[in-house]
Amino acid sequence: RPYDGPAEDHITRVLDDCREVGLAVILCLHGAPGGQSGHHACGFEDDDWTPEMWDVPESVRCIEHMAVTWGHHPAMFGITVLNEPSDEIPISTLADYYLQSYAT
Repeated sequence: RPYDGPAEDHITRVLDDCREVGLAVILCLHGAPGGQSGHHACGFEDDDWTPEMWDVPESVRCIEHMAVTWGHHPAMFGITVLNEPSDEIPISTLADYYLQSYAT
C-alpha cells in the first residue's frame, strides 16, 4: 500500500499555513483502515476487497483522533468522515458508522 504515515506534523503545518492566509480546511478520511472500497480513492486498488475488510471501529477511532488533535485549530472547518464508500457496504453499516463518527 502506498501510504506511509503517520503524517500528523505535515497536517499541523498545513493547518498553520492555512490559518496564516485565512483559509479554512476540511480534513477527509480519504482512505479508511481496511479500505472503504477496493478502488484507488482509498489509496490502493484491490479487486478482492470485500466490505468486511473495512475496519469500522478503527475508522471511528481515526475520526475521534482527528477531532481531538485538530478540532480546535483556528483553520479547521470540518471533517469528512468517509470518502466514496463502496455501494457494497450495507446502508445500516454506513449509517451506524456515520452516527458513531458524528458523536465524536
